[in-house]
Amino acid sequence: MLDVSLSHHLSLLKGYWNRDLMLRKDDIFDDLNGVSYIVIDALKPGGMGATFIVEELVDNPRRFVAKTPLTGKSLECKKIENEYRVLKDLESKGVAGIVRAHKFIPEVEIAGKKFPVFLMEFAVDIELNKYLINSGPMDPKDVEDYLLKLAKTLSEVHKAGYIHRDMKPENMFVQDAGGQNLFTIIDWGIAAVKDDHNTFAQTQTKAWTPFWCPPEQEQGTVSIGNDIFSLGAIGYAMLVPYFEVERDSKNSISPPYNPKFKLGSSPETEHLFSVIEKATQPNRRDRFATMDDFANALEGKRPTEAYPRFVADGTSHPLMLEKNEWFIGRNSPVDSQADILVNETGGQNSRFISRKQSRVERKGEAAFVLHHLGLNETRVGIDKNGSLDWKNIEKGSRGWPLGPRYCMICFGYADHPPGKLDEYGNPLPPGPYKVIEFFPPNPDAVND
Repeated sequence: MLDVSLSHHLSLLKGYWNRDLMLRKDDIFDDLNGVSYIVIDALKPGGMGATFIVEELVDNPRRFVAKTPLTGKSLECKKIENEYRVLKDLESKGVAGIVRAHKFIPEVEIAGKKFPVFLMEFAVDIELNKYLINSGPMDPKDVEDYLLKLAKTLSEVHKAGYIHRDMKPENMFVQDAGGQNLFTIIDWGIAAVKDDHNTFAQTQTKAWTPFWCPPEQEQGTVSIGNDIFSLGAIGYAMLVPYFEVERDSKNSISPPYNPKFKLGSSPETEHLFSVIEKATQPNRRDRFATMDDFANALEGKRPTEAYPRFVADGTSHPLMLEKNEWFIGRNSPVDSQADILVNETGGQNSRFISRKQSRVERKGEAAFVLHHLGLNETRVGIDKNGSLDWKNIEKGSRGWPLGPRYCMICFGYADHPPGKLDEYGNPLPPGPYKVIEFFPPNPDAVND
């Protein structure tokens, strides 16, 4: 039986048993090392998976959260494996503030069903949304501290080649709020990762939560700007009474979000409110370019780069005046050949981005031409009334001019026939494989 404190910390939710779930109470399964686990209870199922509390059948047993596919479909199974792989990779890189993976069991067979199980450690304390409902808005100084720490963690996530895509209060546990302001980010099941055998795995599921995600994410465009917007929305939610946040979410209020319209403004909060407003701009070009820029703004620092730049995997690559040509290509420990490196996130066998995918040629102080070189296509996203039109750059053509305007660039693109649906019956729009971004000179930056 769960003790009271564990029940509180884990937010155990009764009544979620369903005969269609992969696991049932008191089911027993083994991991690859022969350790047995018994199912204690169920947690709330999500759109892609079901979660359970399980306990080792050993002396001095430990408890874990077990995640299984919701229905056993292949896409769900792949996402379970992807989530484990993402978390282990981030752990190996020393990224703090994320839930820790314990084990991945490729196949468990119970009642004639075969499916993978992913075991993870418990997140500590309470989900942010429940904390805000119970305790009310946070002090602005604590909000600023939380946002700064989260921005730095997500910067490391982005530089590792991943994007969470579903940052919201339900997916974040907080501990010692108002003190050390600790956190754990959970639910990495729809993180932007690719399958070694499916270039466009990320486009196979529509992943978008109204209010918490930016408009372009609804269209299937994935970039670090998704997480930047979501973090700004979380900052708004920390400051405003949560019943109003829930009402705003249901009413689908239009971004940007600025707490001053709910709370008024003061010299002490004006800067924080302006940072949140910039992070939640509806157009990607108007948000912070990177999580590092977000963090710098919170600390009151002016942007450090006045030069045109590419942003790839959360890292800025300024196009300095002393150079006239750059190559963009795959980041690999053994065969990288480019100046601007782009991470493959499909594992060691991924080769969807060429070693020299594209070439950037200087035509003026802030004018460039982008040329396509790689095996998979290079496209430029043109904003047309809030939707992106992806224009292909033909190999051997004059290229695509870059200069005074922000734009997205993708390597590889999935063209789906009209009417194609995903495994859940949602419309499946076409979508890019890997997105990097070009930012024109920043007039507010410090020019060295």
